[in-house]
Amino acid sequence: MRLISTLRDIFSLETLDSRFTDGTLKTAHESRESKKVREEAGPARWKTPEFFLYYVVFAIAVPSMFKVAIDLSQESHPNYPKYKHLLSPGWIPGRQVDNSDHQFRSFRSNMPILFCVLALHSVLRRIFDYAFNTAFPPPPVTSSHRASHNITRRNIFDVLFALIFLTALHAFSIIKILVILTGNYLISFFHPTSIANPILTWIFNMAVLFANEYCDGYRFATILPWLIAGEGAGVGEAMDKAFGGGLLPRWSLSFNITVMRLISYNLDHYWAAKRREEGAAGGAAIEVRTFTAATTSTTPPPPGHQHHRRRSDEESRRVSTDRASAGGDDDGDNQRLMADVQKKTLEPGKLTERERIDHPARYEDYGFLSYLAYALYSPLYLAGPILTFNDFVYQQRYPSSTIGFTRHVLKYGLRLLFTILTMEVILHYTYVVAISKTASRGSWAGDTPAQLSMIGYFNLHIIWLKLLIPWRFFRLWSLLDAVDPPENMLRCMSNNYSAVTFWRAWHRSYNRWTVRYIYIPLGGATRPVLGMVVVFTFVALWHDLSFKLLMWGWMVVLFILPELVARRIVTKRRFAGRERLYRNLCALGGVANCLMMMAANLVGFAIGVDGLRDLMRGVLGAWEGGVFMMVVGGCLFVGVQVMLEVREEEARMGVNLKC
Repeated sequence: MRLISTLRDIFSLETLDSRFTDGTLKTAHESRESKKVREEAGPARWKTPEFFLYYVVFAIAVPSMFKVAIDLSQESHPNYPKYKHLLSPGWIPGRQVDNSDHQFRSFRSNMPILFCVLALHSVLRRIFDYAFNTAFPPPPVTSSHRASHNITRRNIFDVLFALIFLTALHAFSIIKILVILTGNYLISFFHPTSIANPILTWIFNMAVLFANEYCDGYRFATILPWLIAGEGAGVGEAMDKAFGGGLLPRWSLSFNITVMRLISYNLDHYWAAKRREEGAAGGAAIEVRTFTAATTSTTPPPPGHQHHRRRSDEESRRVSTDRASAGGDDDGDNQRLMADVQKKTLEPGKLTERERIDHPARYEDYGFLSYLAYALYSPLYLAGPILTFNDFVYQQRYPSSTIGFTRHVLKYGLRLLFTILTMEVILHYTYVVAISKTASRGSWAGDTPAQLSMIGYFNLHIIWLKLLIPWRFFRLWSLLDAVDPPENMLRCMSNNYSAVTFWRAWHRSYNRWTVRYIYIPLGGATRPVLGMVVVFTFVALWHDLSFKLLMWGWMVVLFILPELVARRIVTKRRFAGRERLYRNLCALGGVANCLMMMAANLVGFAIGVDGLRDLMRGVLGAWEGGVFMMVVGGCLFVGVQVMLEVREEEARMGVNLKC
């Protein structure tokens, strides 16, 4: 029983990201939102006859799916010779490993080095902290200058380590990175409050994305002849080849994530400067006026920050309404709210994540040293997760109180190791990536509709795992460094039935970034279609300047629209007293969403438009395919019913992940 309890603890939501379980206990400290979610949750259905039928379907369908994929990957399969050249020797006896995905192959081969760098970074951080605190004794814990001492110490180390780390990764190409960073900083430096700041920021950074792709990282052999007469080409060639170009010579491939940090810095700086200029918040995150400005100020909100003011106004009205309905005294409630704000002023390390993101950092924190430390922060440099500049700087000043090594970090690391082992087993026993890459050689010729479907389905699962593992590794590194970024993957790929909420759980930090810096400035919920078209076009271009990614982005928008319409027509209130019918209608819609989202992601990240067309022709080309799709629809219906109940179970615990 102790082993089962430990495993449940490791795979709990608390271990994944403690943000979602804060204030969900049935105590006096339970948040109002959590209490409301728990009270609105329905009764458990896990032990009903309906769900026992679903368990039978699961017991038959899931093992069958694995068997189909494994049978496709046997040497005895007639198509095996067509893709075996992509397989590599494996460490599981008697099995090859499908290491043909170049993106995950790069991470997999460098994993030992990355774990060594993680350990080295942690050791050097502690040595540097000791030396710095010895040379410059920190102020007392109660001193208001303690936070400034913290951020100065951390920024210096982060910049020094990043310069060494990036030199090892990219050799002399670090010069190109620093030039781009400086150009972006100068936009914000010279135009902090001008509307030219966000406009030039977007133009500059989109131009960088396109130029990086078009110029393939700007070879010195091409650049230097324009700058140095005579031997420029020779010097440039030597710089390009120095140290083999580094561990990752193609620096531009990993730079897209840095572009998002550059945009975050400039726009956060712009909004902070506007608020400082108009006196809305004084440029500091931790002030009593944070509350009073949101509830009593008559000053019009600055451009770009209307969404922050609206959120504060709505929250104030909601709190007032909730308390009035409970029979509370308004003056007494205001005093308690002000006391809570004053407590946060006295204990600035207690701000919530939303408060850290929405409110500006101290104005002096928008300097070049903090900018470099943020843009080049080593644990999150290569892949994220993405932190906004405001949140990062706040955590530099006040280390996160949610991070505990034995309580959180160690269990998170064990969960990561389990995920890596899962990926290794799948790559050793299912060769679907190699099969999909050799479709032109007939590697799926003659396969049945079930086999073709499993090629696509397991490809999607491997895409999910190959992204999940690096993101969790780099988040683990960041947690060890006392910085708590959001968890990128909240749910398994197969635990999603909504095209709208899917993106809140898949690359979550990226989704939140696009909402903050693109969707809301374009009007948010008042212009949802425009916002989604622009967001997914940006997402497609950000990933890769290719037609299939653009098709993916527009397909996602197209598939989201029916769900938005259905959500307005099929509402829970309209089906009051007919909850079973409502749940079944939601499950039917979820089946359609699952099929459409699988199609879109296969186009964007696996086999492309032509591959999807060939796959669908193979699945639906005969009557057997039609029968198979009916069976698939029934299995998906059962799966969506279980997904809905999983979310109800979370609601009964006071948790609403909104995905």
